[in-house]
Amino acid sequence: MLSLSRRTWRACHVFTLLGLAWSGLQAATDKPLITEDDLYSELPFTLTATRLSQTAKDSPVSITVIDREMLEAYDAQEFIDVLRLVPGFQVVHPSSHRVSTTYHGLGAEYSQRMQILVDGRSVYSPMFGNVQWMDLPLEVEDIERIEVIRGPNAASYGANAFNAIVNIITRHPVDTQGSFFKVVNGARDTQRYMARFGERTDNLDYRFSLSHRGDGGFDSDEFPDDKRISSLSFRGDYQADLDDSFQFQFGISESEYQEGSTDPEDTLDEPLRDVNTQTSFQLFKWQRQLDVNEAFSLQFSHNYQHVKDNSFTAPMNEIVGFDLAGAITANTGVPTANEQLALHYGFLTHRYDLEFQHTLEPYRNLRLVWGAGARLDQVGSKGYFDRASDRDYFNNRTYRLFAHSEWRPSKAWTINAGVMVENNDLTGTDLSPRLSVNHHFTDQHTLRASYSKALRTPTIFEEYADAVIKLSDGRELDQLYTNSNGLQPEKITSLELAYIGHYPQFGIDVDVKLFYDRIRNTLNELEDEAYNDPLNDLVGANVSNRVFIFQNEGYTNLKGLEAQLRYDLGRGTRIHLGYTLLDVEGRRQSDINDEGIIGNSSYRDYEFEAPRTIGTLQLIQDIDHDLRGSVAFHRYSRYRFAGGNGTGDFKILNWRLAKSFRSGDTKAKVAMTFQNMLDEFFDYEREQPFESRVYLSLELGF
Repeated sequence: MLSLSRRTWRACHVFTLLGLAWSGLQAATDKPLITEDDLYSELPFTLTATRLSQTAKDSPVSITVIDREMLEAYDAQEFIDVLRLVPGFQVVHPSSHRVSTTYHGLGAEYSQRMQILVDGRSVYSPMFGNVQWMDLPLEVEDIERIEVIRGPNAASYGANAFNAIVNIITRHPVDTQGSFFKVVNGARDTQRYMARFGERTDNLDYRFSLSHRGDGGFDSDEFPDDKRISSLSFRGDYQADLDDSFQFQFGISESEYQEGSTDPEDTLDEPLRDVNTQTSFQLFKWQRQLDVNEAFSLQFSHNYQHVKDNSFTAPMNEIVGFDLAGAITANTGVPTANEQLALHYGFLTHRYDLEFQHTLEPYRNLRLVWGAGARLDQVGSKGYFDRASDRDYFNNRTYRLFAHSEWRPSKAWTINAGVMVENNDLTGTDLSPRLSVNHHFTDQHTLRASYSKALRTPTIFEEYADAVIKLSDGRELDQLYTNSNGLQPEKITSLELAYIGHYPQFGIDVDVKLFYDRIRNTLNELEDEAYNDPLNDLVGANVSNRVFIFQNEGYTNLKGLEAQLRYDLGRGTRIHLGYTLLDVEGRRQSDINDEGIIGNSSYRDYEFEAPRTIGTLQLIQDIDHDLRGSVAFHRYSRYRFAGGNGTGDFKILNWRLAKSFRSGDTKAKVAMTFQNMLDEFFDYEREQPFESRVYLSLELGF
């Protein structure tokens, strides 16, 4: 590992930025800034917003597209970090293997208010409602682009498309033909090996991708978090004839990572241990083109996750600091040993999802898409639900019916209207509508006003939590979580006013929006100090009155401004800018004291619930025909996620240099990536800071 002073690093940064700027000026003088193709170029089409192919000016919501070039230039070791380029987004790292992302703050270790899709397949966990990003059988080299919907979109994708959607779209196998190998080595003992093979056979294009990666986690002696992950994935696309196509995907990943603490006090009830996870999925999709403007699709997918996390505490007398075993024996008359307590934090989940979609254009200025779906979520956990085993499931069945229309009454207007009707076992039937009116002053300038409502269904854990620690003879000792039954969905009402501008003569695309989001029925985890713990009955005294519970209580109001700008300066320079100004205020239930009185707390953005401002920049520069440099810069004002520590204002600077080589059909690339090259910072836990890191990667394809 290179050892340079902070002053030396900063000097390197300055010279790198100056070099990239000089290269941009050289490109501007050597090549025309705007070509005829640029002048008549159109905004890119996306599918995620409404399930219809639309440009940003016709969409009812704001969209950020992270394309293949931006992904490669960012070169994140965990590809989720690239979401920092999206206005309003935060990415935090409670540990090296657990990463959380949120939109407009209000985050936690398990962020639950966002729908995450991979090729249209929902991947959030039915257990906690979060995404286990590290365990997805997905390689960044296989991603074509990421479409991010910045705003509620339950009208198109149902519950949990609460405040944003991230749709990861993988590359078609026809674009990944041949053999490809990549090796990454760098800071914190990072090693990654990836191999891919793609081929075409008759009408079938397919690829296999295989990888293994590991690192030493954060530089923390108290919280070791090493991880090792291996994965295999497959995608095949079969074109049966001109009208029918079929897609097959499957993937599996296995991981091992460290949990717990080395602190002598923490190891009593949170011992250091290895956790093993197995994740897999299968997807089948049939698409049929009925005519030029009409098509339907049928998709089935299955997700599976099994987390194995079983351990033992220290002897229980050491945990409490007195002779607990003796007290239980004296009170109950049942001989009780000073035993180690079994902890079962593992769980097992299945998701089965079937969806039909029909797209048509009944009239020249009217396009429609409608469909229906059914989903079964199964979750089992011996420890979290006090069940006989992890295979003793809770079920949640969801049925949905959706429709969306795009109507163009004239060239100057686009009106989008959509609705989703859902019924599930936890909260019953809900309706999520959306309406937007887009006025096109010209082909390049649009003003949009939109209204939408969305909801987040409680997770199975929030609804049925019953985590209890037992003695070896089955007697209940300590209740950790309990449930209140009958939770209601969180609800959001969102209003937006946006301007979308396309300036082809300057190579600029801009999107600016004002927003107001009103969230009600907020689901909070709180501490109930009026609870009669089972331990009290065992010892015959009131020694424990604490349990965690989930309740609908509180509200949040968010308002602010977001802007993003894409600037293509000539053929070799590209700039992406994002800015967020956010004001948050609200109230949440914080606890229930020992007299049963509810305690509330109010908060505003300056009290850390969300950063007041977020700024982001990415610069991509072709220095030579086979040498490319890139810089990414982010600035966050202070915040604090639930369960984490309050941060100060912090900045992130990453840069990368990549050299490409080619000989016939053989391609190679060498890249150096420099991350976190400013001051040390943390984004969740103070004990887990990010220091400067350097990585070297080698690629070979033929």
